[in-house]
Amino acid sequence: MRFLHTADWHLGRLFHGVHLTRDQEHVLGQLIDLVAEARPDAVLLAGDVYDRAVPPVEAVELLNHVCEQVVLRLGVPLLCIAGNHDSGSRLGFAAGLLGGQGLHVAGRVAGSPPVVTLRDGHGPVHVCLLPFADPAEARAAYGHDALHDQQAVVGEGVARALAGLPAGERRLALAHTFVAGGEPSESERPLSVGGATEVAAATFAGFDYVALGHLHRPQAAGGGRLRYAGSLLKYSFDEHDQRKSAALVEVGPPGSAAEPGRPAAARVTVETVALAPRHDVRRLEGTLAGLLAAAA
Repeated sequence: MRFLHTADWHLGRLFHGVHLTRDQEHVLGQLIDLVAEARPDAVLLAGDVYDRAVPPVEAVELLNHVCEQVVLRLGVPLLCIAGNHDSGSRLGFAAGLLGGQGLHVAGRVAGSPPVVTLRDGHGPVHVCLLPFADPAEARAAYGHDALHDQQAVVGEGVARALAGLPAGERRLALAHTFVAGGEPSESERPLSVGGATEVAAATFAGFDYVALGHLHRPQAAGGGRLRYAGSLLKYSFDEHDQRKSAALVEVGPPGSAAEPGRPAAARVTVETVALAPRHDVRRLEGTLAGLLAAAA
């Protein structure tokens, strides 16, 4: 089964006072073309869809356009979770209604994480949607008073998701978190203030692939089964040397990559597809006089 993994669109973002909506629209057009060409079984959008809890109108309109193109015109399901920049309640509006049309959105944590099940010739693939939640929100949703950091919050969500899935079938997760060992960028907002933010890669050991959001540099995390797609554009100057991309993920049949304790583990291969920006971010160094002369 094939998936297109993307994350951290940050629609509505400004870059040093410059509105990026047209730049985001340009790259999202490439993403839509990639969906049309690659024909994935689903698109996975791993959070931080918007840059802030109350996005500008043009950002909402752009998201609506992308969803229409992917879900309605191309007929490809889109699975989406909220990140720490999103308002889960706003992003998840009408989720129950939209899910029937192929747009599956998990905005806030619930007692049992939602699971979307897709099928191919090798059987079902279960995709668990784990939206970002701070500890206070998770304690209320799960009725568990001992959740005080992201490790506990994510661990509880993973345990609840896996508890409802049959053994021997393929399992994916969509999560927005900071996996220990990941390389951050300046443009990321901390997941919490004063609390532990990192989550151990081993927390996701029960999944064949984990589509991650939050870190803006495209990278593997904790082995080849966990991956950050990276952000849509370069959102800070320290990202000038990054190559933004989306990930095409192929999940093989159950047991094609059996592991100790997981005889049904599936082989996973990842192909990164570069995204070309409308305007690039570059770092120029030199004296002021030299830079002005070069620009003349």
